[in-house]
Amino acid sequence: NAEYMGLFNNMEVLLIPPDTRPHTLQLPIQIGKMMSLKVNVPPKEAMPNFNTPGNIEILHKWIKDTLASHSIKAIIVSLESFTLGGMIPARRVKDEESVVMKRLSFLEDIKKLSPALPIYAHGTIVRVAHGNDPYEEKEYFEKWGDLLRCYSELADKWERKKNSGVRRGTPEGQKEDPS
Repeated sequence: NAEYMGLFNNMEVLLIPPDTRPHTLQLPIQIGKMMSLKVNVPPKEAMPNFNTPGNIEILHKWIKDTLASHSIKAIIVSLESFTLGGMIPARRVKDEESVVMKRLSFLEDIKKLSPALPIYAHGTIVRVAHGNDPYEEKEYFEKWGDLLRCYSELADKWERKKNSGVRRGTPEGQKEDPS
């Protein structure tokens, strides 16, 4: 759209994606280019490599250094990458909550140093895996994946039915069996 041309002309943003797959890394960079944004992404060693977590210390240092040396106008951050090393590693990590919260507090530190800097943080709601495939999931999915998915689906159906207002036709005050 012509009215947006130049609106973001060479504006720089930081993107900390959930992982390095094309739709979470390359596609946002391409969309940024279409909008004339300069999208800065972390160095390879800070990013996850499928099940291998990214180096969070390198990531945080890169963020700090980039904020100091560039005119960054916004940060778009995957909380899984920022605190747990990536979206898939987040499913397997055994880091203590206190460690993860300390990592998260780094965002508060950034906000204190740059109060006007917008930080768009997001998380991912992961799906339940199909089948007995431990490739993206924890090792026990090799044996229990199908059953865990079945349990999840049935529990979801039960909750939806329970909360769907099945008793809509029940007169007010008569939600319980009066006998």
